[in-house]
This record gives sequence, structure tokens and C-alpha cells, in this order.
Amino acid sequence: MAISLEDEYKQAQENPRKRRRFLRKVDLAEARSYVRRVRYCPENVLSYLGDKRINFVMTTDQNLFGIIRPTITIYPIAFSPGAHPRLDDFLSTLIDHEGYHARLEYEGDPTTLLTGAIGNNWEEELKVHDYQLRQMDKRNCSDLHRKLTETNREIYNQLLSPRETPEVCLS
Repeated sequence: MAISLEDEYKQAQENPRKRRRFLRKVDLAEARSYVRRVRYCPENVLSYLGDKRINFVMTTDQNLFGIIRPTITIYPIAFSPGAHPRLDDFLSTLIDHEGYHARLEYEGDPTTLLTGAIGNNWEEELKVHDYQLRQMDKRNCSDLHRKLTETNREIYNQLLSPRETPEVCLS
């Protein structure tokens, strides 16, 4: 009897040695056309956004638009129940979030072309989070995953909003 993808995911959460095998079994669906490969990196990656520490769960590399399909890298924290308690949460991030990044990268989205080159591509992140949230209605995502995605979307929205500056009265 074949093991279900849900069971494979649970095993991958519990045993890091089973993660690459699990990833080989995931169907990327519509994202398949835009992703060259999915790879597992056994080391977590930390970054900073201002004074906030960020643990990346997955990343999509930037490529030459329309020439090479991007690679999605998945880090150990992506398998933690705090990041993706359910298989559909994991698939939401892999396919609907990172897969959409891959599509924008491969198709040469103007947002990516204009802002990606300078490093802070908040507009693309906002667009990708909006897409991911719309796709959640098609998946059995946890309330936790939806809330985390909404919170992340709001962070990028704030980064795009002009900061209010206090008025200064000079006499």
C-alpha cells in the first residue's frame, strides 16, 4: 500500500533524512512550468529586516528573465509545526508563494525588473502574499498559516507605505 503525501510530510517533519524524498514526490502543479528544481538545504538561513530577525522557510533565486527557471530552496524550519502545521500550509508556501515568485522571475514581471535589482522588492512580496492568500481558499490551510501570511503581508505593506513625518512649525 502506497503511503499518502500527508503521511510523507509528517515523516519529513519528524525526520530530516526523509525531507529530500518527500520533496521529490510533491507535484508543483501550475508552478512546474516556472521552477527549475526544488532543493533542500539542511542549514537554516537568518536575515534581518530592520531590527527584526527573519528565519527563511523557503527562498526563490533570481534569474535572467525567461532564460533560466528559478530554483526554490527549502530550509529545515519549513518543516516545523510552527511554520507549516499541515501539508496544505507547506504547499501554500511552496507552490502559491515561492512558485508565484518563480513565475514572476521567469516571466520578467515589471515589479521584479524595477525593484529586484536594488535588493528591496517589497512590491513583489506584497503581490505574492496577495496571490497566496487568494489561493488559500482552495487548500485546507490552518488558521495559524493564514494568520502568519496575513501578518507577513501587512509587514510588506507597511514597508511600502510612506512613513508619516511629524509636522514642524518654524516661526
